[in-house]
Amino acid sequence: MSLGKSKIFKIFFICFLLLSSSASLGIEIRDSRGERIFLEKPPKSIISLAPSFTKAIFLLGEGKRLVGVTRYCVEPPEARRLPKVGSVVEFNIEKVIKLSPELVLATPLTSSLLLKRLEEIGIKVIVFKTPETFQELCDQFLILSEILGAYDKGQKIAKYAKKKIEEIAKRPKKQKTRVFIQVGINPIWAAGEKTFIGEALKIAGGENIFKGRGGPVSEEWILKENPEVIFIMDMGLKGKEMINIWKRFKEMEAVKKNRIYVLNSNLYCSPTPISFVEGVENLWLLLHKE
Repeated sequence: MSLGKSKIFKIFFICFLLLSSSASLGIEIRDSRGERIFLEKPPKSIISLAPSFTKAIFLLGEGKRLVGVTRYCVEPPEARRLPKVGSVVEFNIEKVIKLSPELVLATPLTSSLLLKRLEEIGIKVIVFKTPETFQELCDQFLILSEILGAYDKGQKIAKYAKKKIEEIAKRPKKQKTRVFIQVGINPIWAAGEKTFIGEALKIAGGENIFKGRGGPVSEEWILKENPEVIFIMDMGLKGKEMINIWKRFKEMEAVKKNRIYVLNSNLYCSPTPISFVEGVENLWLLLHKE
C-alpha cells in the first residue's frame, strides 16, 4: 500500500530535520527532486521563482535576502520593487546569472533544463514540492525558515496560524452551505475539495459541490447542483462581469440570495500560514453573513 501524500510530506520534513541536525557547519536538505543541497550558512542572496516563497520570506523578516522574483510576485508591496526574472515556469537565465544569487528557490513547474544550467555554473537550486494542505504548507514554511536562519520565528508563526485555524474550526456553524468555487472561465473550472481553498472552505463550514481536486464543468451541471453561494477567484477573471453572467440564472439559489462573491486569489493560491488563516476567516465571514 502506498503512503498518502501528507505522510510522504511529513517523512520529507523529518528527513530534513535529521539531515540539518547532522550538518555541523550548516544544513543539508533533500528537495522534491531527491537532490541533496548543502548550505554552509543562510544564503545572503536569493531568487524566488514563486509568489508563495516571496511572501514567506518577507513574512519571516528576511526580504533583504531577495535579489530577484517573478513578475507575479506582487505581495507584499516591497516585492514589486525587486528585479523581475520571468515567471514561475520560465526565467531569463542571463538576468539570474547577472544577479548572482547564492540560492534559487523553485517549484516543480519551473523548467528543469534552466535549473540544471544554473546548477552547472555553481548556483544552488532547491525545488520545493507544491504543498496541498495547510499542514504541508506549515511544514514547508518551517523548512524555509531553517534555510534562512529564522527557525524560531518560523515556529512562532506556524504555531500562531495553527491555533487560529483551530479556533475558527471550533466556532458554532450554521447548517453547511453548498458552495461552488470558480477558478476559470473558458471552460468554467471548479476548485474541488482537495485544494487549498477547498480545505479553507471546509474549515469555514461550507460544503463544496465539486468533489476531488477540480476540473471543467458546464453551466447545466452547476444549475443542477444549485449552489447557495458562488465564490469567484480573481485569477485573471473579470469578477464583476462574471457576477453579471451568473445573475442571468435567476432560479439559482446563489442568485436569489445575492450571494456571489469575488475572492482575492493571493490568499488561497499562493498562501503563507498567515494568509491562509486570513483566507479562512474571510470565507467564514461570507458564509455566516445574515
